[in-house]
Amino acid sequence: MTTTIDLEAHPSSGSHLLFVNKAPGLSSKASHRSGQAFGCYLLALIAWTSIFSGCARPAKVDASAAAPVVAVVNVVRRDLANTLEIASEFQPYQEIEVYAKVSGYIQKLHVNWGTHVRAGQVLADLEIPELQQQLQEDEATVHRSESDLERAREELNRANSAYKVAHLTYSRLADVQKSQPGLVAQEDIDVSEGKDLEASAGVSAAKASLASAEQALVAAKATLDKDKALYAYSPYHHAMNGTKYPSILMMTGANDGRVAPYHSRKMVARLDEANKSQNPILLRTSSSAGHGIGTALNERIKQLADIYAFLFAQLGMTGKAK
Repeated sequence: MTTTIDLEAHPSSGSHLLFVNKAPGLSSKASHRSGQAFGCYLLALIAWTSIFSGCARPAKVDASAAAPVVAVVNVVRRDLANTLEIASEFQPYQEIEVYAKVSGYIQKLHVNWGTHVRAGQVLADLEIPELQQQLQEDEATVHRSESDLERAREELNRANSAYKVAHLTYSRLADVQKSQPGLVAQEDIDVSEGKDLEASAGVSAAKASLASAEQALVAAKATLDKDKALYAYSPYHHAMNGTKYPSILMMTGANDGRVAPYHSRKMVARLDEANKSQNPILLRTSSSAGHGIGTALNERIKQLADIYAFLFAQLGMTGKAK
């Protein structure tokens, strides 16, 4: 009788497996006795294997080595927002042209594109060139012209003096050459003659400069006289501050080709500034009228109606019969 016991270790589970090989040709009784002995042996082997497996230390596995690396961020609670920037331009709903009451140059601008404005707000400061400044400039021009004229006269005197000396020298050398030939070199005579001619040309140039200076002075004085005449009858420049002016209604046409409408606006603004009384100072501008010639009949009727209405209102005429 032959019985073989094989012990194999399972690589995946770490346990041991026991295989029993029975030899052929054994009787049933012999097999029964052999089975009892084998059972005892098998139990002892299992107990020994369990003790040995329990005492063994399991191998440590580094889980972080095979773990994937990912990016993380802290979660914060907030409102979601999305910003979109687009280049654009606001188009006005209505465009209104603004005109100044007086003519001048913009000295300072208080508003810009998109600025909110209100009634009565100052939009710009105008620098108005006054006639007095023009008169001062004319007077300065006259003084400069007088100085130029005086300088031209001095230049003419200097040229005359140089010409006299040069001409006298040439005349003497020419006389000596005639009376005593060969005493004076011909070259000296030619040089003296050239200087004489040069001095004569200088006198002519000085006379022309003098005439030009005289004409400039005449023109400057004429401009000064004209501006003085304008200033003498200019109502704008004779409006006195603090004066109690009566009620005034001025008429102008927007298409006036002889007198610019801004003169009327400028005059009304000046009177309104200087007026100390409570009387109204008004300006009526007609968009379909000019200087008077060619004005339509209906426009003339409207003008007369406004004139009489203003006159009756200032005189206290109500139109009721007394």
